[in-house]
Amino acid sequence: MSYIRIVNDIAVDSVELDPFQCFTPDIAAEFTFVEETIIPGSILVNNVWEAPPPNEPIIIYKSLSRLDFINHLLNNGLTSEQLVAAKSDTNLQIFWIKLEFAAIIERSNNDLLNGLNALVNLNYLTEDQKQSILNTWP
Repeated sequence: MSYIRIVNDIAVDSVELDPFQCFTPDIAAEFTFVEETIIPGSILVNNVWEAPPPNEPIIIYKSLSRLDFINHLLNNGLTSEQLVAAKSDTNLQIFWIKLEFAAIIERSNNDLLNGLNALVNLNYLTEDQKQSILNTWP
C-alpha cells in the first residue's frame, strides 16, 4: 500500500506514509492511495500499471591528449606511413590545425568527427577503422 502522485499517467512520486504527514496540503492533495506498491516512473496503461522503461546507460568517454589521440588512431588501423601522408595532405590541413590548438580531444566533438570522416573519404581509414576508433574510445 502506498500513495502515488500521477502526472500524465506516470507515477512521479511514491510514499508509504500519509502524504498529509509529509507534504504541504496542496502537494499532499495530489497523491492517490493505491493497494499495490508502485515505483516512480511506472506508467498507467488501460488502468494497469506497467514497470518504467529501463534507463539507457550513460557512457562517459575519456578526454584524450593529442598524443593519446594519435596513438589511438595508430592502434585502430592507421599506419605510421598513412599518418605521415595524412598530416601532409592539404585537404586535411584544417583538421590538423584544429588538433594542434585543442587542449583535449573529445569523442563527441564535431571537428573530430568531421576529421575522421575526411580520413575515410580520402582513403586513409576505412569506415570499419573509423568505427573502431569511435567504439574503442576509452
